[in-house]
Amino acid sequence: MPVRKRTVGSRAVGGPAALVAELAAELRSPRPFGQPFVEIDTFPRSGLTAVTVIWDALRGLTDEQRSAAVLDAYQQVHPNVGADRVAFALGYTTAEATAAGKLPYAVRPTLAAEPTLDRAAVAAVVREYGGADDRRAAFPALRFPTREDAEACRQKLLDRLPGTEAVWTIAETVSPDDAAFL
Repeated sequence: MPVRKRTVGSRAVGGPAALVAELAAELRSPRPFGQPFVEIDTFPRSGLTAVTVIWDALRGLTDEQRSAAVLDAYQQVHPNVGADRVAFALGYTTAEATAAGKLPYAVRPTLAAEPTLDRAAVAAVVREYGGADDRRAAFPALRFPTREDAEACRQKLLDRLPGTEAVWTIAETVSPDDAAFL
């Protein structure tokens, strides 16, 4: 396979200013749920940092624009960290992150369990908590990297919409490779 070299997060590209500002605000004061979801990894041996952002607002941007936006926002919040100390800055949409196996857990409403529940209210709460639209599903799904995160969100939904215990389900995505072992 050919090798293609490119510079990701190039200073010449720059991230869209509004996205960068919103992401920087999230980095300064993270919310417990919702988008963007930011994962910051530090590699102790090298001292490098990796920043991954999962955010549907990145849809339509090139990889270079996404990386530039993530790097720009990170450096606004951490000005003493030089660009050379960031190993990579990546941006995914929820669908891309799910396909890559980064968000295997989903919290979804099962409205058949409570037919009198206001569907619009449920959809609004799910979107408020970062639900991503899924063309294959009636409602957006809340996606998470760990079961603990999914369970914490389910509890938050129960607090917000009391009496909906039977509505909220947690599902784990199983890759085709894993399914062969089941």
